[in-house]
Amino acid sequence: MKSSHVFKSAAAATLLITATVAQAAPAPVESRFNADTENWRVANLLSLSAASQAASFEAGTQRISTNDLFSWTVFAAPAKFLGNQSAFLGGSLSFDLSDSLKDTTADIFPTLVLQSGANLLAWFGGAPGSTMTSYSAVLTASPAWQKIVGYEVTGLPILAAASSADLSNVLGALQGIYINADWKTAGNDHAELDNVNLVGVVPEPSSWLMLLAGLAAVAIARRRP
Repeated sequence: MKSSHVFKSAAAATLLITATVAQAAPAPVESRFNADTENWRVANLLSLSAASQAASFEAGTQRISTNDLFSWTVFAAPAKFLGNQSAFLGGSLSFDLSDSLKDTTADIFPTLVLQSGANLLAWFGGAPGSTMTSYSAVLTASPAWQKIVGYEVTGLPILAAASSADLSNVLGALQGIYINADWKTAGNDHAELDNVNLVGVVPEPSSWLMLLAGLAAVAIARRRP
């Protein structure tokens, strides 16, 4: 009876540790554009309900691209990035972006926008260069995240501070990921996008040590008579 109890306890501990690891590190979602556009599209941030267009695939560089097609042109992520992505809270969304032209004040525009229904959260990471610029938007509340509550006559967003609850709610029912492809208000700029990665929280070394210690304890318990 004692041996059976130890075995059941060990099995339960193993399941608990496995579940903890799984929850801590959801499988990444990524687009490398090695062969095609991977269903990324180009949309108008100021009219998200309007028809979008397929992004262009650049075979030579294995990137996707777009010219200035709309009043506010953005790259729109495909379905695999959307839905309930609450497991990625605290993780990051990284990508490489370039634009051939930009305003001198382009840093006032958001780099990335997340949508859930009427809720829009903007992340400000600065304007890209004419060669690829790497970004990593950490999915936790910070001054870089702002809630879009409307638009000025000029088209600039009206902003309010985004809370942790705002970010959690949007990730829980994510309907759109939009990466800014329009950094020049007057001019036909050309934007390119590559290496989009949605990744979860990587456990701290101390967390892994605790998990390893737990696994070791399970192994020892199983060996006892």
